[in-house]
Amino acid sequence: MKCGVTQIGDEYFNKEPQGQYCIGTIKVKNESKKPTTWDGDNQTLIDTEDNEYSPDNSAWAYLDANNTILEEINPGNSVTGRVAWDVPKRTKPDRLLLKEGIFGFSEGVTVSLREPATTKASPSSGSSATFKHFKVTVNRISEKGSTVNVLAKVCVQKLPPDPQGDRTRISWEPWSIGTSSGTIYPKLSSSSPDQLFPSDETYRVGECASGWVPFATGDRVRTVRYSNGLGNVAVWDANNLEKKPKT
Repeated sequence: MKCGVTQIGDEYFNKEPQGQYCIGTIKVKNESKKPTTWDGDNQTLIDTEDNEYSPDNSAWAYLDANNTILEEINPGNSVTGRVAWDVPKRTKPDRLLLKEGIFGFSEGVTVSLREPATTKASPSSGSSATFKHFKVTVNRISEKGSTVNVLAKVCVQKLPPDPQGDRTRISWEPWSIGTSSGTIYPKLSSSSPDQLFPSDETYRVGECASGWVPFATGDRVRTVRYSNGLGNVAVWDANNLEKKPKT
């Protein structure tokens, strides 16, 4: 499940959500002895507060050209389809209720979207820059093909000037990477990871935003830069993230 998507489609044919898109890739296999039907419109997303969301039934046209939204499946066969749900920005998906048939009259099956619990803590990596209002950490850089992803975390230590009530905004805007071809700013690609850093959300003191900041480039990363509207600047050496960033 990939959330935080602010646009689907391409440069010329695209669609934006009212909140954010959560996009799931679902593989369905018919293990019965009779044909059945897969209908993407009958799949329900349920969040951690038990709110239920129906798919955006017009979004399929903006996803992959060969995306399956309605298809009959014979016994033993399987199909894979992508479904997009338009949900509020702060929604935290918890599970899917998947049903068969055109009208979704079946009882369905529930699939958890929660992260599996870990029994062994991994060693810490990366380094942090601590400012008056925020603590900013870069843990890891992943380079694969034409994408670069930066694993980052921003925690609110104190509300900055002009907060939004008891919250302040955290987004992709302060982030960039320095490469051999220049400065690159965050942008989603088809191979961006599921656990994305929030593209634009608000947080209270003591809360943190974390996840992968995506960059659509295949260039070698030299530096990671954070520069917010308060004048806070931190620059990490991509080859030595454990070294304290320059501020």
